[in-house]
Amino acid sequence: MPIRRIVSAIVAIMCIGMVSAPAFGIDIQLTVKNREASARKQQPVTSGIPFAQGALANVSKVRLLKGGAEIPAQFLRTAVWPDGSVRWLLADFQVDLAASGTASLTLQTGKAPQSVQGITVSDQSGEIVVNTRATKFTFKKSEFAVGGLRFEVTSKGKIYRAVPASDGWTVEEKGPMKAVLCVDGGWTPTLLNTLVGFRARLVFYLDRSDVRVFLTFRNNNSYGWETGRQSDLVLSGAAFGAKLLSSGGSYTFGGGVEKTWELVRPFSGSPVIVESRYTENGTVAPGYKAAPPLAAVTPAYAAKTRAWGPIMLPLSGFPASEQADYDRFEKIQRAKVIKADLENPPNTRGITLWKHLAQDLRNWHDYGDLRWGGDFGELSGNHYDWSYGMFLHFLRTGRLEFADAARVFARHEIDMDIYHTTADGEAFNLQKNWESRPSHDNPANEFGGGRPSHTWSHGYALDWLLTGDRRGLDGFEEILDGVRRYVYDSFNENGYINTNELRIQGWLVENLIALYRIDPKAVLKTTSSGSKTVPQAVKDVLKSVFDLEAAAGRQGFVYAGDPADSNTRQPLMNCYVLEPLIHAHEDIFKKADPAYAAKLLALIRRMTDWLMTITYGGDTNGDGDYRPLQIPYWIDITKPDEREGQIPYILMAANAAGYCYLNTKQSSYRDYVKAAFRDYIRFLGVTGGDSYVNPSLRTPTCYNSVIYTDTESKIHGWSSRYGQYCLEALK
Repeated sequence: MPIRRIVSAIVAIMCIGMVSAPAFGIDIQLTVKNREASARKQQPVTSGIPFAQGALANVSKVRLLKGGAEIPAQFLRTAVWPDGSVRWLLADFQVDLAASGTASLTLQTGKAPQSVQGITVSDQSGEIVVNTRATKFTFKKSEFAVGGLRFEVTSKGKIYRAVPASDGWTVEEKGPMKAVLCVDGGWTPTLLNTLVGFRARLVFYLDRSDVRVFLTFRNNNSYGWETGRQSDLVLSGAAFGAKLLSSGGSYTFGGGVEKTWELVRPFSGSPVIVESRYTENGTVAPGYKAAPPLAAVTPAYAAKTRAWGPIMLPLSGFPASEQADYDRFEKIQRAKVIKADLENPPNTRGITLWKHLAQDLRNWHDYGDLRWGGDFGELSGNHYDWSYGMFLHFLRTGRLEFADAARVFARHEIDMDIYHTTADGEAFNLQKNWESRPSHDNPANEFGGGRPSHTWSHGYALDWLLTGDRRGLDGFEEILDGVRRYVYDSFNENGYINTNELRIQGWLVENLIALYRIDPKAVLKTTSSGSKTVPQAVKDVLKSVFDLEAAAGRQGFVYAGDPADSNTRQPLMNCYVLEPLIHAHEDIFKKADPAYAAKLLALIRRMTDWLMTITYGGDTNGDGDYRPLQIPYWIDITKPDEREGQIPYILMAANAAGYCYLNTKQSSYRDYVKAAFRDYIRFLGVTGGDSYVNPSLRTPTCYNSVIYTDTESKIHGWSSRYGQYCLEALK
């Protein structure tokens, strides 16, 4: 199935099997904040709203109110629950906003909305006509031009023009408040080969004469895993009326790399490039624009829906000594994006991630990727789904700074860190690059193309579900197609992932969970294994995990090393795989397949129990200094004293123990959660492993670290996405 058609099929599936409407309606409060210092008249707003299972049967009885009066809106169902009820709804509307002001609205279910006479789209064989009432736009399908402007690039002194494919035009959304056209094609004359293409999206709003335009240059050639690497493609310029790349530069696109520009094309005059970049203080940098406004639900409502798994509100009401730890956890998260929450580590100044990103502020390719100093590269590929972690904290706190960061990360990653090609071996297409690459200006990556060991899609899915940005949907669909190819159409016979590096099985399952949360009836169509439902695919991927753990004596670990060594274990692999196992248990099997769920929970418990048994520390030396709880990086039973303790792993283990407590109510799990969470929060930024420290010290709240220097993208990436089951067990 072509990549971009996967969710089209999902939408078709959404139309069947709907549940009966609930007997009551609900009112959902929405807040829209104007991030600009000038007033906005009829500002278009696109935002996603989550729903609890069974709360909304379909979109026929949803309306939007402002001041008690209904206003025109359109709604798109973007995800469903297993019972067919709406899981996520995308709302489009327009609202007046005072300068730096807010607007309050109510999304109301249970009553049919008034009909809206709005945008019309006529899709004929040779042309498409979009009428916004303010302007009628006519497009010939044989060419790509918007108000006389064409997408052009220059390479080796020659100008190339974007031309649509014969079937390149697609109407993705149509009115009444918003319409979206997508155009796919190549270049004339041919630029390098037919794998070099473009994608454009045109977004139209009711009663507006301007067009929001997204232009993507696509080098979909192979990096060279199996087919041989194509030459890097070098541009000296790109233009769409306005210059997209400054003159005089040399802009290198390696295999599988894309670059997207957003512009507003007014009815007359020059187009304006629109991009959100931020100063080290978190304010919009000069020459850039604030992100489009969102209609935010309250954190309490978001948490109640569990539409993207557990979303725990900040804990409160505990004794002061405990409350201080919960407050510090929240402050650690906020300090990543909010300068007012910064604390200074010893002998240095604390920074937000905005300051870290600002070093690449003027860079055409690197802004939006966190740097690190590990391995042999500089750019991290945003370890461990930063866009998801930021969206998660936006939902649980309502702070727009988190959403700002999530959108910056998602946009960059979708262009630069997904390996956008089907030209390589099936095991490597359409997955994420590994964490180290020197620079996106010269996209050589020593690990080559995509790798399943570091591939995830939750952030891209939420970018689509929360903001309506179809680039998020593009990234999500490509990742899922890469997962399908890797699991079934490469060297993994019928989905059996035979590796003891369990993070590979874990992240494959995590991607399948994202697909299940959008469409539980989705089917993976494979070349040699037939059609696979998501539950079937998850079972296929996890079969080797059960087998490997059984081969090691069903003690909660697998043998480590390559080849596997019965004397070694790598605890980190448990930490990585446990949350995907938990999501599979909770989201898919707990209600639908109790027998498999029981088997899976037993594995989760054995793996968690083992982590708990190998946790050490928590003791005090003769000077009264304290050694925090920690987990060894590697275990070799022939060298019991070589442990290399890791405090960061404790949060991941505590999160798994929290889930075990929620399912068993065994106090030993909760006791571990409480102690591990306490030590993680207090001492992560105070000491590395195997050291005793002053017990009164506390982790500074900031992005940078004097303990895990140059690996903050990894350490904070973990802390952003882990901890929700931990908090749920402690509430």
